Amino acid sequence: MTGSDGHRGATVAELAVALRSGTATAGTLAAAALDRAERLGRRFGAVASLTTGRAVTEAAAADARLAAGDPAPLLGIPYGAKDIIAARSAPTSWGVTSLVARVTDSDAVVVDRLHRHGGVLVAKLVTTSLAGGGGVSRPGISAHGQPRNPWSPERYAGGSSSGSAIAVALGIVPYALGSETGGSVIQPAAFCGVTGYRPTWGLIPRTGVMRLSSMLDKVGVLARGADDCATVAAALADADLGDDDGPVVLGIAGDELSTVAAPMRAAAKRGLDTLSLLASRVRAAEVAPSVGYGAAIELLVAVDAHRELRSLIDDPATVLADPGQLERLRAAADIPASSHAEALAVGERARDEFARVFAEVDVLAGVSIAAQPQPRAEPRRPRGSASVADRLLAAANLAGLPGVAVPCGLDDDGLPVSLHLVGPPGADARVLGLASRFQAETSFHRLVPPAADLLDGHDGPR
Repeated sequence: MTGSDGHRGATVAELAVALRSGTATAGTLAAAALDRAERLGRRFGAVASLTTGRAVTEAAAADARLAAGDPAPLLGIPYGAKDIIAARSAPTSWGVTSLVARVTDSDAVVVDRLHRHGGVLVAKLVTTSLAGGGGVSRPGISAHGQPRNPWSPERYAGGSSSGSAIAVALGIVPYALGSETGGSVIQPAAFCGVTGYRPTWGLIPRTGVMRLSSMLDKVGVLARGADDCATVAAALADADLGDDDGPVVLGIAGDELSTVAAPMRAAAKRGLDTLSLLASRVRAAEVAPSVGYGAAIELLVAVDAHRELRSLIDDPATVLADPGQLERLRAAADIPASSHAEALAVGERARDEFARVFAEVDVLAGVSIAAQPQPRAEPRRPRGSASVADRLLAAANLAGLPGVAVPCGLDDDGLPVSLHLVGPPGADARVLGLASRFQAETSFHRLVPPAADLLDGHDGPR
């Protein structure tokens, strides 16, 4: 199936205009997305499986609705879904080697809602095995291999929503569904130079999505810009996200840049300076640095994953790309109840810390990830709380808070740098609105990696 590539890199809003102006059809957009996914997405380890038959059917239905004047904003727009999200008649492997051929007979609620809104599913996208539960020895490893960063193919693309971030960065699809338990939307968005949205816990339904930790799991969105994330999120939540009242008091940690990798600091400072100009006031603010938020996330996920995935990890037929991951998941049965209780207490501390912070500011901002993406060949770096960015990401996930990763430029080595905006519970519209205003003043979210041009027989990573 082939199609025009003229709309590669366009936003959801731009494609909606093209569909209604007659310069594109849902069929041609789906064909082009499938073609890019096959020829480019597979090179970068983004694609778990194509959903060609479904895409053709959904695109034809969308074109009929468009001809009838249906104004739905996502109508006819192609997208991809992380491979822990069930989609009817498509493999849903969770990145597990022994499940690569497993086909589900129903849609996750989020996929069903996009179907009703006229979305066109073109691909299931690569995830780290079991969304990283239990930890993996090499970054991003799964039944489908290791994903490649589109800005530097021998580096990690971030995870566990790796394929979703890569597919958006390369212009394969304008948006993709991901999920976050401890950072799995924000990190790949940051490493791949796209916008990533994590909702308030519980806002977007998770029925039909692999459960890693019910108390921490969130379905999120990766897209070119914050406006697209907001459009998709409204459809997923099946509700208005609320009002964005514009002016915000912005909190930034006083020593934010001191814990950022040296090649990233100039771009991070420029981004924070630009963001500060959009606030009515800026204050020094951060969650307490002496709390082990990252360690608490690791322990809670280990315990919850052992419980949620018990039938799979106890099945002798289960095979993972990293056998050690299975051993670690099984070993979580031996974690003492007292350690689990301590980790739960850290979650309570995180919520208390944010209540204190948000009594003084409306949005807390910092660098999304303080380090450059690691080489794919190196052992996976453990989660930590050494940087302000690490603490904010882990604590926000423990507290179930909404957040947005927004690109803020390239570092000294040509790799993306990103800012992480966090709001109190239910303030999804506020953080998305501030991200949108930042992107109206900048164009970093429209940057496309050079790898996006590796089509039509050009050399590229294999």
